[in-house]
Amino acid sequence: WKSRNLFSKRFLAAGGKVREKTIMVKDFKIDKVLIVVVTLLILFGLIMVYSSTMIIAKSTYNNSFYFLERQIMWLVVGLILTAIVASLKSPLYLNPKLVTTAVVLAIIGLTAVFFLGKINNSYRWIRVAGFSLQPSEFAKIAVVLYLSYALSRKTTDVNDIRKLLILLIPFFIMEILILKEP
Repeated sequence: WKSRNLFSKRFLAAGGKVREKTIMVKDFKIDKVLIVVVTLLILFGLIMVYSSTMIIAKSTYNNSFYFLERQIMWLVVGLILTAIVASLKSPLYLNPKLVTTAVVLAIIGLTAVFFLGKINNSYRWIRVAGFSLQPSEFAKIAVVLYLSYALSRKTTDVNDIRKLLILLIPFFIMEILILKEP
């Protein structure tokens, strides 16, 4: 993302003077190599999902495309969310309330799996409104948001090992909880 002056807006300031205010707008630049690589990975993943599940899907659901269709549905949801996040004026990692909420919810979810019953022969899942969710997947997003926020602040000194370890405490808590999952 690059910011540049795309247009100016004139307004009447206090005292009757006309002032000009420059409005900064995101200049959307697409990294073509990244788009090609992501597209190839998506296609490869869809092929792997279909080739590894078509027989099971045919025998269980009488539709060899059952798991592929579900994967494509979640792919579309992910692409829509990506477009929404990319169109935001301020990056998500700059919002400390959002970052704190994500980290706290991830830790609560990772702790909750120890107190809930088995789902899919494992204790790593939480059932919410008919869906089975893995809190460790949300923890990945929380870690990325947290580290992006913490490392983007100018007060963060990553060259001092003590300050870096203190910065990584929430990350270590989540990783320990993931490793302890039965």
